[in-house]
Amino acid sequence: MEVVSRNGSTAHRTGSFHVLFWSSVGNCRTGARSQVLMSAFGLSGHSMVDGFAEVVVEMALLATVTQRRSDYRPNHKHPLTGEFFLGGIVFDTGHIDPGQTALARVRLITRLEDLDALLQFGSWSIWEGPNHVGHARIIELISRKP
Repeated sequence: MEVVSRNGSTAHRTGSFHVLFWSSVGNCRTGARSQVLMSAFGLSGHSMVDGFAEVVVEMALLATVTQRRSDYRPNHKHPLTGEFFLGGIVFDTGHIDPGQTALARVRLITRLEDLDALLQFGSWSIWEGPNHVGHARIIELISRKP
């Protein structure tokens, strides 16, 4: 299923796996992006996507990855459910090199029950399509809604 929201972002939904391509929300705060996501999927009012958090993580990029990564939105795989969720990564140094670790802020968007379990578990894997590229471990919870 493909939905184009009012601001031009495109959302694709297949089963429980959601991918959102943002074309014009670079300066939006997390709440605004969340509203775009929720409205793109018709989730306003009641929502499968109702948990939001910003965390500081230590991210390790696997040595098998061939290029440096800068701020981006890879796939995040929940360690207990195996489902993917949304999360933008902003590195403290602006990038991470293969085989290295770096501190970063991650804005997580997922179902409330998955967010609770994820925060309690404290870590997850990072994927780009079918390729496992890294791992994130929570260092600090900055904010959370609800």
